[in-house]
Amino acid sequence: MRFLHTADWHIGKRLGDFSLQVEQQDAFQKIVAIARQEQVDAVVIAGDLYDRSLASEESVQTVNGMLEYLNLHEHLPLLIISGNHDSAVRLSTGDKWMRQAGVHIVTDLEDAMKPIIIDDTQFFLLPYFEPYQARNFFADRTIKTTQDAVIKLVVQMQKMFDPTKKHVLVAHFFAANQAGSTQQSEAVVGGVDMVATGVLQPFDYVALGHIHNPQALTDEKIKYSGTPLMFSTGEITQTKGVRIIDTTPFNSQFIPLVPLHAIKKLTGTFADVTSFDQQAQVEKTDYVAVELTDQEPVMDAFNRLHAVYPRLFELTRRRIRRHPQQRNNISRYVHSEQLDPVVVLRDFYQYVTGQPLAPAQEKWALKVRQEVDDNETN
Repeated sequence: MRFLHTADWHIGKRLGDFSLQVEQQDAFQKIVAIARQEQVDAVVIAGDLYDRSLASEESVQTVNGMLEYLNLHEHLPLLIISGNHDSAVRLSTGDKWMRQAGVHIVTDLEDAMKPIIIDDTQFFLLPYFEPYQARNFFADRTIKTTQDAVIKLVVQMQKMFDPTKKHVLVAHFFAANQAGSTQQSEAVVGGVDMVATGVLQPFDYVALGHIHNPQALTDEKIKYSGTPLMFSTGEITQTKGVRIIDTTPFNSQFIPLVPLHAIKKLTGTFADVTSFDQQAQVEKTDYVAVELTDQEPVMDAFNRLHAVYPRLFELTRRRIRRHPQQRNNISRYVHSEQLDPVVVLRDFYQYVTGQPLAPAQEKWALKVRQEVDDNETN
């Protein structure tokens, strides 16, 4: 069979004060077009349909409309799990009767042990869970981490493998390229501890959600789909898209999604980022984040930048990295009253701005110190 693997829609996500509703609808329509063109037999959504557990009414209407369109209009079976951003209770509303229409929404750990069969494939839908839930499910107090739980879950799932079919796991957690299946790791991403990819090898394909970078894993048969859109400046360099998976013979194809509007980050002084050359590289519809490197305060910077870039959603100032010796120079002043105040000023200015005092500033400081000394003498 052939299915489309997507995840992390994060419906309701905002960039600053800007709603991404239009962009998310556009990405959805592109996903629908890909599903048609590739003639897929089903759509897998590996968690985080919503951006937050208490989703707005608009977000709920949007998700419901999207699922309804895929299922009733495109006549596609849907295989869906809840992610760590979803409310399992809210997402599972109506799941029993929706199964009759081919919409399989799994939000409970117990249901992960009931494979869904479509054509030549068994799908095991493993929703996001906390280790304590697996500990209670198995009545096993030795389960401490997500990996401990996944090891036991995979063993149980293997007992239900039909040898005449392919086996696909749909899950939402942080996986890393490690072969060891029993070694514990303290690595945590997004509040979710790590699962080594070696644990997942019994499956013919693992469709993952949670990590937004589709290239986060190198294993050919264990993949993140990534997000349909860029949701932060940290994702600007990532190519967004969906995956098309063929089970027999196995084939994995990543299809990029071109965003309706771009996210761009500008770094430099206020004069640099508002220059004509810089403005010419940014469309009025682009979402813009600015990092200012000015040493001096820039008055009303956000409003002035917003007048140039209407979709400015983030403004930061570059933090100056301190050399350990600089921190030592500053800390010694706490316990000393004998240092020359000009020396203190010189070191403090260097610490705050990352630059030495200018000759004119040094001259002014020496002049003020002399005036203070003269007054104290008189």
